[in-house]
Amino acid sequence: MILQLTVFLCAEPEFTAHSKVADFASELLIEHLESGCIGSRAAIGVASLPADAPVEVTLIAQVV
Repeated sequence: MILQLTVFLCAEPEFTAHSKVADFASELLIEHLESGCIGSRAAIGVASLPADAPVEVTLIAQVV
């Protein structure tokens, strides 16, 4: 189970579709795990990311 999923997007200030981009990460996890496997999720726009990456995803999972 994914306890927390956070998606950081390097985006222009006028970009507002952060959650739509993060939907891809959620859909991929649901496809490989199960529906309802994500506890909480955040999509955050930032000015830059390490190594000039466009997206960074972090997650906290519980292994049972």
